[in-house]
Amino acid sequence: MGKNNQQILRDRPLAFRGALTLLDLLDQTETIRVWMKDRTGAFQWANNAMIAQYSETKNPLDILGKTDYDLSPKELADKFREDDEKVLHGQPVIGRIEQVTGADHLARTISVTKLPVRDSEGQIIGTVGFTQHVAEKQAEDLSSTLLTALAHIRSHFTEPLDLQKLAELAGASLSELEELFAKELKLSPEDYLRRTRVRLACHDLVDAQNKFEDIAIKYGFIDQSDFVQQFQRETGETPRSYRMKLFQRGAVRL
Repeated sequence: MGKNNQQILRDRPLAFRGALTLLDLLDQTETIRVWMKDRTGAFQWANNAMIAQYSETKNPLDILGKTDYDLSPKELADKFREDDEKVLHGQPVIGRIEQVTGADHLARTISVTKLPVRDSEGQIIGTVGFTQHVAEKQAEDLSSTLLTALAHIRSHFTEPLDLQKLAELAGASLSELEELFAKELKLSPEDYLRRTRVRLACHDLVDAQNKFEDIAIKYGFIDQSDFVQQFQRETGETPRSYRMKLFQRGAVRL
């Protein structure tokens, strides 16, 4: 059985565990997302609301040990890291407005506050932060046409994408559907399918026993070569380098 948030935090260094009681409380809220990172930017803990933002399975291990570069597009991760560097140099970030993209690939505008985490000697060893939504495009704000298309892709992600069939299922013309994807998600249907497959495949890369060729077939890629190509296009790195990075952070199950 996997560890819950409290067990995970108790395994962290003392300075991170010091906020356990408060974070237990914040773990119950659905409107505030809270996290703690070490100096490298690797997540040491995240509350349930934060986990749900990035993990389709709501599994803490989908975030634990990863950085913003594993969870967000590079241009956003660069902004997050820039703020983290300020905090690590003793400059708190208060009420900064940012955009994030969650596991459902929807863009959200948030207000974020980040503070330094200090050890018993006053040395900064990481950051703690929380976010609240300023204005959010909720799923219910999307058109029923797009929601139907997204649901079909998520439930048939192992199958080849037939755009004409998808448009018919959603009750739109092909051009209307493509326009909706571009306007609401800033993605094409093909991009959305690739991102869905890659993000799901990331879950299996955490287990060293899972072979790349098996993961490729499981998540609808043509073969291992296609998996590597599509994964690199989406994340900027290969599945092997992604797994090695997780291994170096102690987040791979051997």
